[in-house]
Amino acid sequence: MVAHGLAASALFALAGLTYESVQSRRLLLTRGASSWAPHLAGAWFLVCAVNMGAPPTLNLQAELFLLTAMSSYRATLLVPLVAALFFSAAYSLHLYTVSQHGPTPRFLAGGVPCSPRALLMVALHLRPIMRAVPLALHFGVS
Repeated sequence: MVAHGLAASALFALAGLTYESVQSRRLLLTRGASSWAPHLAGAWFLVCAVNMGAPPTLNLQAELFLLTAMSSYRATLLVPLVAALFFSAAYSLHLYTVSQHGPTPRFLAGGVPCSPRALLMVALHLRPIMRAVPLALHFGVS
């Protein structure tokens, strides 16, 4: 729950930063962010990877614990759970590709600066999630 809270908070923070840069909530207007704001696009990639449970994150560990707990409780619930995990990961990947890749709108061709304070805010969201897995393995938590 902690990992989900940090990942969701980071997604909302990135949405707010993107809104400050573009002054619009439409995802189609943020296309091509990898060319006009590469640091922001990199942050979006990391947060979307954390949200979908990429291997070095605490979210993957939580999903594996959830799967093992559900398989021991009731095996019939595994199919909807795996489907929900798959669609969640697919949506995170779709969110990243739609909002960060594609043709850059004309009014963003010059680029939009991203403040170091904003990137630090996102990094501070990601640090506990990325650091938790090695600590859990070190202390024998499984």
